[in-house]
Amino acid sequence: MNKYKFTKNTRSLPNGTKLYQIKRLSDGMLGGWVQSEKNLSQEGSCWIAEDAKVFEDARVFGNAHVYGYASIYGNVHICGHARIFGETIISGSVIITENAQIYGNARVYGDAVVNGNARVYGDAVVGDNARLHDDASVYDNAVIRDNAKVGGSARIFGNAKLYDHANVRGTSEICGDACILACVNSGNWARSPIVIRGIKHSLVESGPGLISIGCETRSFKDWLRNYRSIGRANGYSHEEIKLYGKWIKTVVDYANGYSRKEIKSYSKLIKAVVDYAKRLGQFNTK
Repeated sequence: MNKYKFTKNTRSLPNGTKLYQIKRLSDGMLGGWVQSEKNLSQEGSCWIAEDAKVFEDARVFGNAHVYGYASIYGNVHICGHARIFGETIISGSVIITENAQIYGNARVYGDAVVNGNARVYGDAVVGDNARLHDDASVYDNAVIRDNAKVGGSARIFGNAKLYDHANVRGTSEICGDACILACVNSGNWARSPIVIRGIKHSLVESGPGLISIGCETRSFKDWLRNYRSIGRANGYSHEEIKLYGKWIKTVVDYANGYSRKEIKSYSKLIKAVVDYAKRLGQFNTK
């Protein structure tokens, strides 16, 4: 039994594609816009509302809802209890399912999959073969692409970027200007990686034995040996190089140490942050 019908209201996209506004039969409520009946299933409680548009071979089915000013096209599948709203654009062969939500000005494209209770919002971009699942969140201007994966309760935000085979999970927070290219050993962390925000670029423990500063990813050994020359080549001041050197040594100590050494490393890390903040006049000791 059909749950909606096409109205006589139409609109044309810039490429000439003709869309039809739908109307729910049970209560006469006007819905969003589709190109053909295949865009919205006649079964389940799925619905396209307000000024949302679904066209080409994109499909909305199950109990999924699309509303606001969202645009869904290509071969996208929106299903489960997914919610898509705001001015989101989803294209390609993306799959959004379970309780995932995409909203704001977010963009999802390629063969990306977003499921579980994952959230993508703000001006975030998720694309290519990226995977976002569990309770993970990607927001602000963060970018997740290539074969990157984000799971657990991880949060990726600010201007952070995850590329290549980066794999972030657990309760990790990646933010600032961090750029993570890859995590080895499938990125299965026994603990959350260290992230130090701000200053010139974020410093991120981007994989076992790896540190990323900005988009420069190197091994612990390489950073310890060459951080001064790398800093100078990238326009860091003497004071900034000295500070980043302390942070690199702290991350290495923490990653390689035992419980007593971890405590000492955290003390060093906190002291380095406070010392720098004092020099900037951003820390009040009273």
